[in-house]
Amino acid sequence: MTPSALILAQAAPRKGLQSLFENLQSAMHPNQVGPPAVMLVLGFVAGIIALLLVLAIIKSRRQTQDSVSRTSRPMRLFSKALKNMGISFPDRVLMRIVARRARVAQPAIMLFSPDLLERYSAVWIDSLGFRPLRARIRARLKAVAAKAFE
Repeated sequence: MTPSALILAQAAPRKGLQSLFENLQSAMHPNQVGPPAVMLVLGFVAGIIALLLVLAIIKSRRQTQDSVSRTSRPMRLFSKALKNMGISFPDRVLMRIVARRARVAQPAIMLFSPDLLERYSAVWIDSLGFRPLRARIRARLKAVAAKAFE
């Protein structure tokens, strides 16, 4: 048997959890457990250190978020440009998919000319295996190009 199991086996049935705690405390060496005041102070100090660590992590994350401006996100700029052009929601979703699949670093560049839009979208469209889907997406992109570059 393990020492803790032996301690529990020696316990006479008294007051339940209180007797269990007393037995465990009496089984420990006196140098393992300090006075209750020392343990309380150590717990308090550990709590303060944990709190300071959490606050430092939160501050660090906020600083990195502030360093990257919210307006410098390329996909957000692309979405706003599409919305300002009057492109419908399903077509905006399609354009975002095209930008992600084409792995364009600055997707707004696709809105500079119809040739750029065609070049970046052609790679992804040609990779699709279902022909009717390819034809449907090409038709939607032509409609977007007509509306965007009119």
